[in-house]
Amino acid sequence: MGPNPKVNNLVRSYAAAKYDLIWILDANIHVPPHTLQHSVDTFFESTFSPRPIQLIHHLPLCVISRPQDRPGWGARLEELYLSTSHAKFYVAINKFAIAPCVMGKSNLFRKSMLDQATYGAGLAKFGNFIAEDHLIADTLWYHTPNPGPNHAMTVDVARQPVQQETFRTYVERRIRWIRVRKYMVTSATLIEPFTECFLSGFLGAWASHTLFPTLVPSTRRFLFWHILFWCCIDFFQYYTLQCNSTPVEDGDAAVVEAPEFARGQRKGKWGFRRFGTWIICWVIRESTCLPIWIVAMVGRPIVTWRHQRFMVRQDMTVVEIPQPRLGCEMSGDTTFSPS
Repeated sequence: MGPNPKVNNLVRSYAAAKYDLIWILDANIHVPPHTLQHSVDTFFESTFSPRPIQLIHHLPLCVISRPQDRPGWGARLEELYLSTSHAKFYVAINKFAIAPCVMGKSNLFRKSMLDQATYGAGLAKFGNFIAEDHLIADTLWYHTPNPGPNHAMTVDVARQPVQQETFRTYVERRIRWIRVRKYMVTSATLIEPFTECFLSGFLGAWASHTLFPTLVPSTRRFLFWHILFWCCIDFFQYYTLQCNSTPVEDGDAAVVEAPEFARGQRKGKWGFRRFGTWIICWVIRESTCLPIWIVAMVGRPIVTWRHQRFMVRQDMTVVEIPQPRLGCEMSGDTTFSPS
């Protein structure tokens, strides 16, 4: 259907689906018990409202699967980023229904509505795009009988285990996201650096001192309290999402059987050493967000995804860049798992 391996992997199952409600859940994602029940209940309840829900998604998180085995710095940064800065804006944008903001780790929608919105093309329509999750959400938001804020989130989260990801892997993923988003949501991508801690702090300190020199005599003091307050909020949110984000029912055997990292109740020992590591990761994340954004915006629109290189066009379609041949060919079917 196109260069997108995830769409190619799903399109046959989508076409053969017997029932109308489709749940696309990536192969390495863990969700809490009763997630499907919560989602279906939300769909059912919305049928009685003037604007029925057309898509339900869940907050994506990265979780280090074996923290005792010295995870890579990329895994630490992924876990921290998705639990702090990304989670804040993801939930806020969806709470106020400003625009479609969906990440395709765990999505539910009606097949009939997507087929209607794509004039029968269905999932195959998105085979030439790399950000099929956003485009599916965008299609259901604007091209259904009752367009507008018709997305919903339940209390559940979608956890993706990470472990040995390197710092380079983290940087490449962030660059890929930005290079794809700059054509999808250009205005939001342009203002993204101004929503980060350090740049907004510097601008806020300078503006406050310039406009109110009597109230803000020292820009350094303003910046210090700004960073401290921001860091405390991030830590509180990180701890809440990582250690207390699974709705548990009494005697729920599914929670006990789930992997430890997927339970959302991993307290651990928050000693000085672990908190110090978290602070280091937080400083690295906040310090590198602006350089990564600059590289992504001014560099060539080439991204690496699932060991394949793509060139992103301005119409958001992608073209696969052929890999050099190694002198041998692999025969047989190749199966792509969702990721």
